[in-house]
Amino acid sequence: MITNRPKSRALEERASEIIPQGVHSQSRYWGIGKNLYVEKAKGSHVWDVDGNRYIDYRLAFGPVILGYAFDEVDEKVYEWMRKGVTIGLTKELEIQAVEKIIALCPGVEMVRFVNSGTEATMQSIRLARAYTGREKIIKFEGGYHGSHDYVLFSTYAPPSAYGNRLNPIKIAASSGIPSAVYDLTITVPFNDREVMENTLKRSGHEVAAIITEPNLGNFGSVEPDPGFLNFLREKCNEYGILLILDEVKTGFRIAPGGATEFYGIFPDLNDICKINRKWLSCCSFCRPKESYVHCW
Repeated sequence: MITNRPKSRALEERASEIIPQGVHSQSRYWGIGKNLYVEKAKGSHVWDVDGNRYIDYRLAFGPVILGYAFDEVDEKVYEWMRKGVTIGLTKELEIQAVEKIIALCPGVEMVRFVNSGTEATMQSIRLARAYTGREKIIKFEGGYHGSHDYVLFSTYAPPSAYGNRLNPIKIAASSGIPSAVYDLTITVPFNDREVMENTLKRSGHEVAAIITEPNLGNFGSVEPDPGFLNFLREKCNEYGILLILDEVKTGFRIAPGGATEFYGIFPDLNDICKINRKWLSCCSFCRPKESYVHCW
């Protein structure tokens, strides 16, 4: 553990006066006196303001898959920056990117770009509600799908807090989530067919969508049991529910076509994923002849 970080500590004290805990997200908060303040990054390494070098295994939480300051990527970014940025209108390059996504990802027919993973899952849920005319959603314990209220239940609590698997306790991730939202989200344990069956028997005809990562990455990497994703697909078909796959972590990584290719599972909406230097997410509405995609 590197302790020689006087400049970082000085910046932390300065930042803490004007930024909560001195950082702009909880994932950057390592503790008082431990927060890292970076000066530069190149390849697989970052350097803090004190000159200490670190191997970066986080890669900006996913997007920097080619490493930092990759020359070929930088040159292409500079080329397009000189043509103007944040124009607010559509360029041919966006269409080319969509065509590439559709070519890579089985089942994807249409794509829309948005700005963040939170927006992608939020808009996917809204679309599912509009399509089904229902309001409730089902998510899995431990799953993280962004920072909007509907999905911030049973996300960070220890497993012991969730109670009996047959009657899960739903836990809000923080204060500030309206009580009116509480009844619109149902939480169940991952890979548990029995609980899912019972939940759908009780509430299936009120549910607009089931949202899940193909394998849960918020607390490690929990693989789906063999056939579990196909089980979800079958149950969604049976109850008229839309299946949303959150592939912010797995899209273009678990396979070029993401979980759809790797697991052979076709969701109705697909949120994919972080890509080099900017967020890219797609929500794909994959039902034949009705396909819709949303990308950020």
